[in-house]
Amino acid sequence: MNWPIPPSLILDVGETVKAVRAHKPQPHKGVDIHCAAGTPVLSAEDGVVVAVVDGRRSRDPKRRAAGLFVDVKSSRYVCRYLHLGEVFVFVQQPALVGDALGTVASPFQSGLAERPHLHFEVRHLADVGYGAPLDPLRLLPTRRS
Repeated sequence: MNWPIPPSLILDVGETVKAVRAHKPQPHKGVDIHCAAGTPVLSAEDGVVVAVVDGRRSRDPKRRAAGLFVDVKSSRYVCRYLHLGEVFVFVQQPALVGDALGTVASPFQSGLAERPHLHFEVRHLADVGYGAPLDPLRLLPTRRS
């Protein structure tokens, strides 16, 4: 698995999968990768785009908080890329490692974040829906500053 943001463009890595977050009642299901708005978001694994969802104007608060996002299913996982500003892919399109899926949104444009970042989730495959979240930092290569 590769980083979904080019490592040289990562400002810092925020919250990752935790049992409890102090400021929210539910666990965080991914990792927040802070970078500049407009940064390209790259496919972390070879797979197929299985969802492109624009929740920015949704009545559902969870969809609105997720903003514009893409899900890519590989042979091992489902990778979810949230808080996008624009998307370059469509459902059923192959996505190879390093392919541009979209860009990171400006603050408050896709989700509720004050600071631009990609929320990146990795989930087990499941018979129905998506499985339990995994800690992406355990699957990604070590990042050198």
